[in-house]
Amino acid sequence: MIIRKLFFLFICILNIAYAKTIHNLDIEKSIKYALEKSYRIQISNNELLQNKLRLKSSINSYKTNIYLNANLPNHTETMRTYEDSSGIYYYPVKQTIYESNLIIRQPLPTDGNFYLQFGAYSLRDYYTDINTMQINSRLKFEQPLEAFYSYNNIKYSKYRAELNYELSKINNTQANLDLKYEVNSLFYSLLSKIERRKIAKQSMESQDELYQLTKRKFNSGLIAEIEFLQMEVDLGQATNDYYETITDLTAEKNEFKQLVGIPLQDSIVIEGDFSYVAIKIDIDKAVERGIKFNQNIKKDEINKKLVGMNIKYIAKNDKITGKLSAYYDFIGTSSNDLSLAYSTAFENTYDELKNHSGNRGIALSLNIPILDWRVNELLVEAEKVKLKNIKYSLENNKISIEKDIRKTVNIIESNLRRLKLLEKNVKVAEKSFSISKKKYANGDINSQTLAFNREQLNQAKQSWLDAFIQYKLMISDLNRKTHYNYEENEYY
Repeated sequence: MIIRKLFFLFICILNIAYAKTIHNLDIEKSIKYALEKSYRIQISNNELLQNKLRLKSSINSYKTNIYLNANLPNHTETMRTYEDSSGIYYYPVKQTIYESNLIIRQPLPTDGNFYLQFGAYSLRDYYTDINTMQINSRLKFEQPLEAFYSYNNIKYSKYRAELNYELSKINNTQANLDLKYEVNSLFYSLLSKIERRKIAKQSMESQDELYQLTKRKFNSGLIAEIEFLQMEVDLGQATNDYYETITDLTAEKNEFKQLVGIPLQDSIVIEGDFSYVAIKIDIDKAVERGIKFNQNIKKDEINKKLVGMNIKYIAKNDKITGKLSAYYDFIGTSSNDLSLAYSTAFENTYDELKNHSGNRGIALSLNIPILDWRVNELLVEAEKVKLKNIKYSLENNKISIEKDIRKTVNIIESNLRRLKLLEKNVKVAEKSFSISKKKYANGDINSQTLAFNREQLNQAKQSWLDAFIQYKLMISDLNRKTHYNYEENEYY
């Protein structure tokens, strides 16, 4: 037994020696640390950020876009072929092209686009000694007709991004509440293991005192050897139970560290108390909150909207679609000697642009579905069936949520009554064991009766501890299901 104690002492010393940091944690600190360090929350936060950036990108798609593309320069030296009825001819090419285009695009809420384009082009041919230059400007307008009566792509893209962001916020909030519940669960499980260790230690120390008393009685010839041997066995069992609680506690601490994001080599000190508040719950309000904030309900509502959008997108293929487009542009072109300065060549080109009337055009294109063997119609019907199932799922989830929350509230109330009853049971067991110790010392009862009373006390303490933890966990479970803190009487 001494060797075992020295071994566990050595293990504890090693743990302290290798521990980088000591963390003093109560339940609030544990939750705060987990929300900052937990890998799961980091992933959830990044998913939220991802959808937030996509929403911002969708909003920015309504703003003016400006593009510039350029070839400065594009130089070519090669041989090209020319073919006619008299044969194939080869001729050398040596050219340099300078080209740039500036495009300003303004998306319209009607899903159309307005363009303003400016371009400049220069081709320098070193074999013909000619610099061909062109400058142009264009105003262009495009408008899909179905955006007015069927499907507006830019509008629904933004709406889809908003819904996905809303869904990611729901998921993030739920991930936070789920993590809080799991931290609560492991924290109180760890606290339970700590208390079990204390109970086992008290039992071991108490059993050791009785063993010493029994040993004195045996040496004095007051009791039989079998009773002394039984007490020795009971002490050994109590000692073994104590060291088993240490092993369980070490494993539980590692689980807790992983959950909250603490390095395994660090040391933790749990600071907990066993006080509790007898909360009062309005069950109808709890059900209302549960339905309002339930993650699956929110998902179904968002999916219903997304399917509705998809129905409109598919249905547009059965409708008349088309595009109205119009443009107005100016183009100036000139051919100049290579020796002519660029500024002069540009002026000549610009004069040509001014002297020419603008080019213009307008077009209306239509796509009229005539026969598609009901392909799109059947796809629309399939999406409508999907929409019905989502509605059924919504109603079924609401019923399930109400049942679950009512059951949770009933369990909380039952646990509270049980907790108060077990408090009295512990006090009775403590008094009973104290009386039994005195009786054993006086020789009025034997060791078996004393061991039975000791076990009753341990069982009473353990039952109260289990009821306390269950009560706290069920409250935490109700908190995450309703997004409401019943101990603080406030929303998360």
